[in-house]
Order: sequence, then C-alpha cells, then structure tokens
Amino acid sequence: MDIKDKVITQFLIEELSHPVDTLYESMTSQPQISVFSLEGDQYDSLFNSFVVTDHPQCKNKMK
Repeated sequence: MDIKDKVITQFLIEELSHPVDTLYESMTSQPQISVFSLEGDQYDSLFNSFVVTDHPQCKNKMK
C-alpha cells in the first residue's frame, strides 16, 4: 500500500469521479465553510467574497 492509499484509508477520503469539475465549481462558488476560533468567534474569509470569476481576465474566459 503506497502513501496515497494510506492517507485515503486513514482519513476516510472519498476519491472524486470528476476532480477538475469539482475544482472548477469550488473556485466559482461562494465559500460554504465557516471557521471559528477556539473562543467561538467566526473568522472572516481570507478573500472576502472574491471568487475566480470576479477577476477581469477570467470573466470572458469562464463562460
């Protein structure tokens, strides 16, 4: 068993059937994950509400 298989097994990671589509969707959608400090305060997004399609060079290419 190689290291990739060990990681997948130990962390119960599901293999993606369409990894490129999944990556694209994650880059073009709003973040759905909330991160909290140990004290319970919610952190703001590192990129605010920016998604890749907001970038001027990408707007026409991503359609």
